[in-house]
Amino acid sequence: MEPLSIMLGVIGLLVITPLAVVGARVIWRRPAWGIVLVVALVGLPLRTGPETGTGVHLTPADLGATVLVLVVALRALLVDDRRSLTRTTVLAPIAMGVAILVAGALSTGGGAIPGMVRYLQLFCLVPLAAALAIRDARDRTIVIGAFLALAGLEGAFGVVQYLTHTGAGFGGQSVRAVGTFGAYDVMALSKVVAFGIVAAVAVACRGRHRRAAVVGAVLLLLPLALALSRGTWLAVAGAVAVVLLVHDARRLIQVAAIAVVAGALVLVVSGPDSTVRRRFDSLVGTANAPDSSVRNRYELWNAAIAMWEEHPVTGVGPKRFAELRTRYASIALDPRSDVADASGFRRVELLSPHNLYLLVLSELGVLGLGAFLALLASALGAAIGAARDRMDRSGRGEFGLFALGAVTVIAITGMSGDLGGPTTVLEAAIIGCALGCAAVPGVPRPAVATPDEPVRVAG
Repeated sequence: MEPLSIMLGVIGLLVITPLAVVGARVIWRRPAWGIVLVVALVGLPLRTGPETGTGVHLTPADLGATVLVLVVALRALLVDDRRSLTRTTVLAPIAMGVAILVAGALSTGGGAIPGMVRYLQLFCLVPLAAALAIRDARDRTIVIGAFLALAGLEGAFGVVQYLTHTGAGFGGQSVRAVGTFGAYDVMALSKVVAFGIVAAVAVACRGRHRRAAVVGAVLLLLPLALALSRGTWLAVAGAVAVVLLVHDARRLIQVAAIAVVAGALVLVVSGPDSTVRRRFDSLVGTANAPDSSVRNRYELWNAAIAMWEEHPVTGVGPKRFAELRTRYASIALDPRSDVADASGFRRVELLSPHNLYLLVLSELGVLGLGAFLALLASALGAAIGAARDRMDRSGRGEFGLFALGAVTVIAITGMSGDLGGPTTVLEAAIIGCALGCAAVPGVPRPAVATPDEPVRVAG
């Protein structure tokens, strides 16, 4: 190894180590910063293994999630600041974990253990850790701020990609906004921006900086449109509608009318040959004249259903859809898709059914799908309960609206997308944030009097 490389490595270690120590102390004192760490690391374009590999891909966000889980677990054991969670809040992720373990134990595939670990991380450990990490109003504020910051940065980068033709390929042009995620994780930017929009709407409904939140939500609509993700467009519309309906039904009618007029103006001004207009037309015409990507998606759905029919209770095993896809798919399936970005044009394998519910059904069976639906229902129920609390002054209602909208985005985009990419861990943390809406601060243990010391009352 060259002396220069050794010197750079030593300098890097000297710089990173103090920062890591300071960061660890901050997260230890306030675990919600662990969620912020996950959000911050989501945008780093790093991953282990090739993008089309069938194994488990690790990203920087996974490192942040590991830190979050460890800190929360250690604090629960060593520090008496635990919070009380409702029985449903605890049972939902635990039931999901049991379903994953059973499906993995009965699977005959060689990748069962890595798949089980990955699914336990996403559906059990990270949601529980995130639920326990948020304890007070300041925690809620920094988490919402982190989602808004990520959406703003990635959205701005996506707009630059569109203007400079440096995004992902679409219609022969590199105009699709994908942020730092790349063309392979083509839905990641749209999901991040969607979470930012619902966060801004929540602040506009119940927060202090309402005007700024409204402006932010409107500005984020531009990168959402340029991401050209039809499923996320529908998800954002549904999520905002749900948030406004819970907050104030009259406001929903007003916003819906404004949105229809604004959307019509955008389509008219952009012209009939614009990229956004063509994408919108494809959304309207998908049912009657599906394009090649939609036809492939239908074939993948049929393959997932065939796997479930052969293994109805526990599925084929975690992370085994890609391995078994060709066995169950028909000859009409084109197993590859075109991807083009700054790295060039390439053909990549289609490794998932592009439907979260069918993925869970095929790999974990009805046992896993039932547990997953219970997990989503628990998260939505806890968020709705918090959102309706208008008497609370600690930001619980505002955070409940954000969690409600974000989980709704996950639920709707799950119909046209599934697990994969750096935003997967982000979605797990969001489900945990929603579950945490049902938790209350724990009661400190009473002090024990000694002969030489009077009783101290917790203040």
